[in-house]
Amino acid sequence: MNVIFVSYTDFSSPSGMHIFHLANALAKCGVRCATYNGGEAETVFRYGKPLFRAVDTRTSPRHFLADCNFDPKDTVIHCWTPRESSRLPTAALTALCAMPVVIHMEDNEEAITEAYRNTQPPEKRDSEALWEFGGPLFGTSHPVRSKEFLASAAGYTCIIESLLDFKPEQRRISSRVFEINTLSRGMDHMQDSLKNFLAITGAISAERNFKLLLERVLREALQAASADGGTVRLLDEKGNRF
Repeated sequence: MNVIFVSYTDFSSPSGMHIFHLANALAKCGVRCATYNGGEAETVFRYGKPLFRAVDTRTSPRHFLADCNFDPKDTVIHCWTPRESSRLPTAALTALCAMPVVIHMEDNEEAITEAYRNTQPPEKRDSEALWEFGGPLFGTSHPVRSKEFLASAAGYTCIIESLLDFKPEQRRISSRVFEINTLSRGMDHMQDSLKNFLAITGAISAERNFKLLLERVLREALQAASADGGTVRLLDEKGNRF
């Protein structure tokens, strides 16, 4: 399995630090990781030796994907926040290769957007130019496009559980570690990738000591799948059902 982290910032920020340690934890579980971030990829070395490939957006999306050489059918994009500076690079990657997107939420994006929006002259606050590349609000979440982006996500992660309140109502499935959404679509993939899912959540569990929460995630996923009319099959390494 492969994971591409897309971030609005480089490794000089707290978000970069979180991504560095999460990607390294996943790599130790055998998950191939790469980051595609704003700023300078060279800042990755400030936390030690990365076990993943770090590339910044000075490299085109096409060249980045070519260098990674990840199989899109076995790759997940983990987009760090729904901000335009993360959403647009993610959209550029998925336009080239169809890959499911998981969105990470770390702040009250609506409050941040509104605060920065209010710093602009009243007559310019509704201008789309504010969110264009290089614009004063490019680093915030667009009030409409961010909601559409969240609604299209295959899953979510969050730094605190209360941020899950910003997810689309129809996709609310409580979980502190990882969420599986749109189960009718996602169950088709879970059959073959449950062990990979366990590896990812296991890495998070090892990193943050979330063993009990991991068990809760799996229990809720099973319950939700049953309620949706789906099934979950546990297979061993030879493909035999437990």
